[in-house]
Amino acid sequence: MKYKLGGNIVISVLEDEGIAFDAARYLGFHLNDTAAFILNCLKKEPLSKKQLAEKITAAYQVEEEEAFCDIEELMKNLKAYGMVEGEEENEKKEKIPKTQS
Repeated sequence: MKYKLGGNIVISVLEDEGIAFDAARYLGFHLNDTAAFILNCLKKEPLSKKQLAEKITAAYQVEEEEAFCDIEELMKNLKAYGMVEGEEENEKKEKIPKTQS
C-alpha cells in the first residue's frame, strides 16, 4: 500500500522544521524535520511505509526497524487529519525484518 499527500496540502520547510497547510480546511501543522522530510517524499511520489523507512535510514542515522515504527505512528496521525491518503485496513501488514544480533 502506498501513501500520498491528501488534497490541497502545501508544505514549507525552514531549516530543521516545517509547516504543512491544508488550504481546503484552513488547518496548519508544525512538523519536525523528519515529518517534513517524509511529507516532501510523498509530495514527489506515492510511497509505502517500507520505502519511506528506506529513505529515512539513508538520510538519518537510524535503524530501519525504528524508522518503520515511527513511520507507522506518523501515518496513523496524518491519516486522522486527512494529510495523507491510504487504506491500511485492507493491506497486508508491511514488516521490516528484525536485525539479528
